Order: sequence, then structure tokens, then C-alpha cells
Amino acid sequence: MGDMKSNAKGGFAIDFVRSFFDRDRHRLDNSISTKDLVRAASIGGAGGIDALGMNGIGEMLGLDNRRLHRFSDYESMDEYGDISSSLDIYSDDATQVDGESGKTVWITCQDEDARVELERMFHKDVKIDENVWEMTRTLCKYGNDFEEIVIGDSGVVGLNFLPPATVKRIENNRGGLLGFVQSFGIGDVSVDSKSFEKMKLEKGGAVSPSGDMAVFDDWRVSHMRLRSKHRESMYGWAVTEGARWVWRRLMLLEDAVLVYKLTRSPSRYAFYIDISGLPKNEGERALEKVKNAMKKRKFVNPKTGKLDLRYSPLAFDEDFFLGMRNGQEKTRVETLNGPAYQQVEDVQYFLYKLYAALKVPRAYLGYDENMPSKATLSQEDVRFARTVLRVQREVIGGLHKVGRVHLAARRIDPASVDFQVKMTVPSAIFELGQMEVRRARADLAALMERHVSLYWLLSNVYGLSDGEIEKITKQKAAEQKAAGQSSGGGNFESFQPPERMGITEKELFKGNKEHEKRIAESVKKELNRGDSRIGLQLKETGMLLREILARK
Repeated sequence: MGDMKSNAKGGFAIDFVRSFFDRDRHRLDNSISTKDLVRAASIGGAGGIDALGMNGIGEMLGLDNRRLHRFSDYESMDEYGDISSSLDIYSDDATQVDGESGKTVWITCQDEDARVELERMFHKDVKIDENVWEMTRTLCKYGNDFEEIVIGDSGVVGLNFLPPATVKRIENNRGGLLGFVQSFGIGDVSVDSKSFEKMKLEKGGAVSPSGDMAVFDDWRVSHMRLRSKHRESMYGWAVTEGARWVWRRLMLLEDAVLVYKLTRSPSRYAFYIDISGLPKNEGERALEKVKNAMKKRKFVNPKTGKLDLRYSPLAFDEDFFLGMRNGQEKTRVETLNGPAYQQVEDVQYFLYKLYAALKVPRAYLGYDENMPSKATLSQEDVRFARTVLRVQREVIGGLHKVGRVHLAARRIDPASVDFQVKMTVPSAIFELGQMEVRRARADLAALMERHVSLYWLLSNVYGLSDGEIEKITKQKAAEQKAAGQSSGGGNFESFQPPERMGITEKELFKGNKEHEKRIAESVKKELNRGDSRIGLQLKETGMLLREILARK
């Protein structure tokens, strides 16, 4: 339970943050949403197995999709070696350290003062580089990570982890977030929106005198969740959710194979005793006598003082002594080997399904007996990087909320500061692929430069907006001027879009004589300017058209 009493140090900052987020909160009506229908249908069971009367197996193989039951499965799955390693791999790839800055998380913002303030908060107070790995693994393991935002005089001073099984998210019927409730009792607490509003009015946030429940405002907790099932899900689903069905069956199969090997596989000895010529009763006594001689040891019981027999099986290094008559074998011993249960196709089948559900390349887990080619491994790396990027987006979103709360605590309107939380791309191959795409665009622009305007290249090939184009060209012009070079073509007016020359794009495709006259005047004006890039290109285009007409 976090610091719910708003101590004197952070009290003013908390009130200031509340004023910002209360202003942005919108209450929606109480109509029924799809989420309620899905939640009502999400309570699963053993399905058809129970209908067949096999309740014991049904309980072991059935899936219960209620939140606490899923968390219980996630805890057990984390004890399985391959699944635990997969969670580590997800966290390792998502929280790589940037090679240039040496940071795992960093801030980009045009406002330098705001960037410095956010960087100080994340790296000095929150120590995000030290804690982001654990946060990411918790998010992957449970599909949810709840971090209480602790506020002091200097803004956000830390993040307090709240166990996912103890926190309940409170929403209205349209999905609007009202806040969070943390319960320390047994079972899932049931709180509706009306009772939650009453709970918020309780002094200090404690609902009961025993203090077994705490209430948080919506801005007080950063909830990261992987909503992989449906977009209206209140809670996230772990990255191992798809493997739950496979994991239960794999556990039963592996246990069955292990029990079989332990009970049926050890070798046994078959003793063939010659009892020919003996009556039936005496033959059985003779067999029992040999059995006791081989399997039991005589000793005096200290409690009773009588002779007793203790079970003493033959060890693997003990020898056999058997008698023979007239050189003929009357008694012999054979070794009965247990069945070699090496056929584990069923286990291998479910292992493959487990790896497919985890989405982690098998080579990452050390299963490289059939090592794929470098091209195949690169493709798997890129696919896995896309999955890790989805996890990164949730972490970035949660940290962005922390940054907004910190700005509000520092009496800065979060809406007035445009900042971004950055993390390292999870795959070097994926990043190289993106660089190849940019290189291909640059090659295409170089080939088309003689036939189209620079504005067209920047807008259509590079996908830049008018504002970005203007900013870039002004920067280039300033650089050329500072270097003492000619700024011809560096002026933004040389390749303004048609709208800035007084001509709209629609007018370029109309046959109106007035529009054609305006276009002709603009073209003539550009041709008369000696330093106009567009003018030079128009001249080249005219020469090209004359050459084409001459060939015809």
C-alpha cells in the first residue's frame, strides 16, 4: 500500500496534479458496452471433458479465464524452464542499452528545459534504467504492471510496484477510467463506480479501519497492459497466454513419461530354479527359500530379541552363486530389461506448439540441433522484434504518463509540452532493415531528381510535411551561407508547393483559361529568375519536350 495520506511535503504538488487531471477527465454515460458481454462470456471451464464425466482430467486441462486464476497459472508457468527463459528474453530485448547514450530510456523534446527536467526525474529520482527490466518482465509475465506514482516537492520522486493480483481497475460502463483499488484480502474485491466515488471521500484513502484496502486516483497509478484479446479489455494478458492450453497438456505428458521411466524402465532379474522331482508344496517352499536368500537378510530385532528378516535387494555389483549337477545347468538367471520408452513424439509435438505460442525463436532457447540458415534466423529475428516492439509501446506509454504527472507536479501544463519517451530498437537486424529502406528512398530520389522538383521529392519520396520541408531548406540555406557558398536553390521560395505560388493543386487539372493564364505567368516568372531551381527544371523539361516532338 502506497503513501495514501498525502504528506505535507508533497501535498501541494498532489493537489496541483489533481487539478490538471480532473480538468481532462470526462464522465461517460452508463450504457452497456461490448466489454460487459465479453467479460460475462470469458469465464471458462473444462468444456466438453466434464460433460464426458472425466472431472479429474477436466480440472487439470481446463482453462479458467478469470483474472486471479490466470495469474495463478502465470506463476506456475514461470517455474517451467523454457517459459521462464522466454520471459527473460522478452525483457532483455525490450530494454537494451543504447550504444551511443548508454541509457535504456531517454527523452526527446523541443523544449530543452522540459527535457532536462524529465531526464533528471527519470534517471535520478525514479532510476528508470535500473528498474525498467523488472517492470518489463512483470508486464510480460502477467500482462499487467501497476506502478504507483509517488510525488514529493520536486515532482515524481519514485515508482512503487503494486502486485497485479491485489489491484483492481475501476471503470465506468463506457470504459472511462475512474481509478484503482488495492486490496490485501483474500479473493477478488468487487467495487462498482458508485462505491468507488464514496471510497475516494474517505480520509487518507483507507476504506476500512483495519486498512486492508486503499484507493487511488486515476493519475496516481500508471497501468501498463497488453490487451491482446480484445481492445476493450480492462486487464492485460501475458505474452504466455497463448501457451496456457499447451502448457497444461505438456506437463501431464512429461510427468507421465517420467513416472513410466522410473517405475517400468529399471532392469530386473529372472531366476529359473530347478524344482523338478519336488512335490508342489515343497517346490513353492524351495522357491521362497531361494528368494529369501537372495532378497532378504537375517538380523536380530533389538526390540523383540527374535530373528527377523529385512528386505535387502541385490545391488548391481553383487555376484550370483548358483550350483550345477553333472555339468548341467539346472538354475539360470536372465536380465529382463525394461522397455526402452524412447518414443516421445507426443511430447515433441506439444513442445513445438509451446514455442509457437511463445513466439520466441527456438535458437534463442538453445535448441539449435537443426540450426536454421542465417537468412531464416534473420527473418525470425525481425518477426520477434515486432512482437517486442508491442511490449515496448506499452512500457513507453506507461512512462509517458509518469512524465505528464511530473510536469503537472512542477506546475507545467502537460498539454503544452510535446515530449517523447524513447527506447532502443530491439533488433539490430530490424534497424538495419529500416536503414535499407531509407537508403532505397535516397537512391530513388537521386534518380528522379532531374525529372521532378525538390519539393515533390521531399513530399512524396521522403513523406515530409510542408513545415518540415520549410525548416530543412532554411537550415540548408543557413549552412551554405555560413560556408560562403552560393545559396541558389537553398531558398525555400525556389521550390514552394503550388499553393504558395497562388495556385491550388485542383487548379492544375482544370481547363479554365484564367487558371491557365495564372500558371503561365508563374512559369514565366520562374524562367526569368536566374537562381530559381524550378526555373532551371522547367527549362530542362521544355528542352526534353522539344526533343520528343522532334523525334515524332
